Amino acid sequence: MGILYCGGQSWLIQHSTEGIPITDPHFWQNEEECNLESLRHVFRSCTDEEIPLLDARLMCLREAGQVLYEVG
Repeated sequence: MGILYCGGQSWLIQHSTEGIPITDPHFWQNEEECNLESLRHVFRSCTDEEIPLLDARLMCLREAGQVLYEVG
């Protein structure tokens, strides 16, 4: 088992090295790569509990990605 990170900014540091571009709006719009499974992995907890409102968070990421694409 690898290093276990809990909370704060450590999850972003850990996951950015796993090749998941969670901060990239292009990723947010890609329905094949940015899906509930990948978000469950990125936002996984140190416990068995899942992040609340994961479906809604995915919809928000998609909408934000679309807006940034249109504006950008």
